[in-house]
Amino acid sequence: MHLLLYVPAVEAFFITDLEDVQKYGNCAWCNLSDADLSGVRLPGANLSGAGLSGANLSGADLSGARLNSADLSRANLTGANLSGANLSGSSLSGANLSGANLTGADLRGADLTGALWTNGRKCKKSSVGGCKE
Repeated sequence: MHLLLYVPAVEAFFITDLEDVQKYGNCAWCNLSDADLSGVRLPGANLSGAGLSGANLSGADLSGARLNSADLSRANLTGANLSGANLSGSSLSGANLSGANLTGADLRGADLTGALWTNGRKCKKSSVGGCKE
C-alpha cells in the first residue's frame, strides 16, 4: 500500500503582514520572510524585529527605517537605500548589500557574517557592528 500526500505550497510570509507594511509602514515583529518587496518605498517604516530572511528588498527605500533586531539573513538588499536606518542588533548574515546606501545607518551589534558588503566583498566571520573584509 502506498500513501500519496499532497501538501499545497504555502507562502513563507503572512499576507496580512504584507498588506500592513504596504498600507501603514508598520510591521514590527511580523513575518515577511521570502517576500518580494523589490523597489518598495518604506522610508521611516517600523520593521523592528521583523522576519525578513530571504526577502527581496533590492532597490527598496528603507531610509530612516527601524529594522533593529530584524532578521535580514540571506535578504537581497542590492541597491537598497538604508541611509539613517536603525539596524542595531539585526541579523544580516549572508545578506547581499552590494550597492546599498548605508550612510548614517546604525549597525551596532548587527551580525554581518558572510554578507556581501556594499563594495561586493564578503564579510568575514565575527563581522559584528560592521563588515570585516
